[in-house]
Amino acid sequence: MARVEEYRNFCNKLWNAARYVLMNVEDQDLKSQGAEFSLADRWIRSRLAVDLTRIEAGFRRLSASTCGQCAVRIYWHEFCDWYVELSKAVLQSESASPAAKRGTRLTLVQRSKHCCAPCILSPLLSPRRYGNGHAASAGAPGRDHHARGIPTAAAVPTDVQAEPEMRWVMTSFLGVRQIKGEMDIAPNRKLEVAAAKCAMRGIWSI
Repeated sequence: MARVEEYRNFCNKLWNAARYVLMNVEDQDLKSQGAEFSLADRWIRSRLAVDLTRIEAGFRRLSASTCGQCAVRIYWHEFCDWYVELSKAVLQSESASPAAKRGTRLTLVQRSKHCCAPCILSPLLSPRRYGNGHAASAGAPGRDHHARGIPTAAAVPTDVQAEPEMRWVMTSFLGVRQIKGEMDIAPNRKLEVAAAKCAMRGIWSI
């Protein structure tokens, strides 16, 4: 029963993430030409390549449990807990360029497609829901949109520079949160943190 509850919570997490993605990409320009990708975009795309390799290996071994456990860890913690929150800094910024916002929207679409729960995320796999520029790459006519929209490990390159740099950012963020807890600072009180040694340099409220 505990496992059932865990997967129920996971599916609920996916559904909320799907609503966030659609809210930000529906009827938007998703042409890849000229798009700019942030450190977070590059990191989550690189993680997608690694994650898909593991899931595809699980499918080849006919190990549904392995695929499910891997998907929960990957999509819940990396995509929902980290990337979705980091994407808001770009999409809600008045200073971010249209090219940067387009890169983040493209990454949201690519990273949210999930081969383990197409019944939940099928709206994301339908080219009819996307803005200008994405439907043309959805796949051959007549194929099930559940299958044709899901990326494969071979089609997604890794980024050896983005992953260690993003790990540094994540460790720093977690360190600030730990300090807030040790000093009894209210979780809803934001602290301004200056990041200077990474691609995400600037002032962040944590």
